[in-house]
Amino acid sequence: MLQKIYWLGHIESEYINTTQEFRTLFCKHEFPHLIPFLSPALSPTFAMVGGGLVSNAYAWTLAINNCSIFVGAGSVVTPVDEVCEQIRLLMILRMNLFFGQSPEEVEQHCNTQRSTGKKILPDVFSDTRRPLHEEIKVLNPWFQKVLSLPRQKYLTICQALTAYERALHVLSSDPTLAYSLLVFVIEALANSHSDYKATWGDLSNEQRNLFDTLFEDNRISPIDDSWTDDLRKALVEVVHPGATRRFTKFALDHIPLDLYDASKSALKSPLRRSRIHQGIQNAYKLRSDFSHALKLLPQFLVSESYRAEEVEQEVEGKKVKTSYLTLRGLFRVVRSIVLEFIEQQETVDLRSHPWIEELHQGVVSLSRIPAYLRMKNSEGQLNAIEAQYAQNWFENILDIYQENYVECLHEQISENRADADLFMGIATSGPMAGRMIFRFDPSPSYDWQSLKEQSLHLLSLSQAKKEQKGYLQAIALLCAHLEMMDGEDGTWDAVLTSPAFGDPLLELGRFVVDVIHDKTQHWSSNQAEEIFEKHLNKRKVSLSNRLEVACMLDLARLFKSEGSDEGRRKWLNTAYGDTALYPSLQSLIQDAINSNDIVVKPQEALNLPRISS
Repeated sequence: MLQKIYWLGHIESEYINTTQEFRTLFCKHEFPHLIPFLSPALSPTFAMVGGGLVSNAYAWTLAINNCSIFVGAGSVVTPVDEVCEQIRLLMILRMNLFFGQSPEEVEQHCNTQRSTGKKILPDVFSDTRRPLHEEIKVLNPWFQKVLSLPRQKYLTICQALTAYERALHVLSSDPTLAYSLLVFVIEALANSHSDYKATWGDLSNEQRNLFDTLFEDNRISPIDDSWTDDLRKALVEVVHPGATRRFTKFALDHIPLDLYDASKSALKSPLRRSRIHQGIQNAYKLRSDFSHALKLLPQFLVSESYRAEEVEQEVEGKKVKTSYLTLRGLFRVVRSIVLEFIEQQETVDLRSHPWIEELHQGVVSLSRIPAYLRMKNSEGQLNAIEAQYAQNWFENILDIYQENYVECLHEQISENRADADLFMGIATSGPMAGRMIFRFDPSPSYDWQSLKEQSLHLLSLSQAKKEQKGYLQAIALLCAHLEMMDGEDGTWDAVLTSPAFGDPLLELGRFVVDVIHDKTQHWSSNQAEEIFEKHLNKRKVSLSNRLEVACMLDLARLFKSEGSDEGRRKWLNTAYGDTALYPSLQSLIQDAINSNDIVVKPQEALNLPRISS
């Protein structure tokens, strides 16, 4: 989401249209200067500033007061709040501070009277101001390091940081949950590690010998070794043996030596390397006791956090002591592990890395690409219509009609009204791979006359089947209608009287186009109903919701013109049930249901601009 920053070295040559879209976060600590265009009373700590398109992706700037330290670009149009949340989580980890959405939130969590966290974690929930000049200097390269990690590693870190932040939030109200969340932070990282998967060797000797004896039993036929190996893998996948041992090993492998430096802790009982193994094992056990039996965290691990990072306690029923990590100690261990995990990862050169393949959110697999891409080649020119794909062309033109004439989506972009719903994601295949894909054509330009003439030419050929001819006729009429909407000279009657058009075929395509053009007088209600009901029962053609509602309203109008109140009510009720997205239209339909005198025209559903005469 915050990846694809490979153009950062060349960004000076590209224009960023800053939108000045701010999301500001707060803490109690001091930064070099105040942002001049924000009120000093707000004491902002940092802000995310929305940028514009850079190399076909959206850019953001992280500003700490008036000092911009990071310019990055997302592989998708990520909402500013989402970018801000990710940066906030990274800063909570890196700077060991609490960042809130408002000064009031910071005050609530840092209040010494209310927050247990203040006593357990003075560096996080702190009333003591710290100048953060030096920390800011190292933030930029560190962010670049994190954002240049492979996509899956980055998502893993975000997942771990979310749990880390939740542990901070619930620390005062639910210490047991906070403790378990901290253990999960390490698990989230470990699950992405190739060496963390369970193997046959993780089973105890007794268990392995039992299965090996069965495999070698002469009561069964000799078994293929590959089959035995597959069975072993399946068994391991089910039982996940050695979970505590594997968890402990992963944690120990990612604890930096400076965790034990004297400068890191001023407590009477700091972390000791000789006991950390036991402490991590017991932390995992305490998490399991809570997950499987809702067993609460021993109170001494909370109360002792005020003075200690680890404590010794006698094991219940045994005359032996074991080491436990207090909440304070576990927080410091987990933070150090996450930072060390990031440090151990290798970054990738995003200029050559296949980052698209690693994306999940905001990605277009292009199993069915938007209509404007199906209709145009890579140079933006219209492809030629082929008779065997006439139905697909009809659906594509209807999509363009819906997006650019009914909803006018392209106008929203031209008015700088970016809507996340209009953006589909990044293409992962085909000629558009790596480019942003919208639900509509951002720059619509179509030669409807050319498409009309192509469809008429294909109609004049005898090779086209009846079904194909039905769609080709509908395409010719629909293109003529769109020509008129564009203010061109094309006329509907010229298509109908063209020798190439042939005998009119009253199929679904023709009914839909007649509804759009508001010319269904030649249809009988039963004839139109039979065709449309067949479509509803088995949708072979893709029609938009609005277009289907317009057809229902036209059916109601046809039945009314023939004096059939039963048919009229049937289709008004159906249309009413399909218009929950359009309350004003649904209200009009309700009025028509209550009064026999009211007719709701199909154009009310299509909400079309007026056709110029």
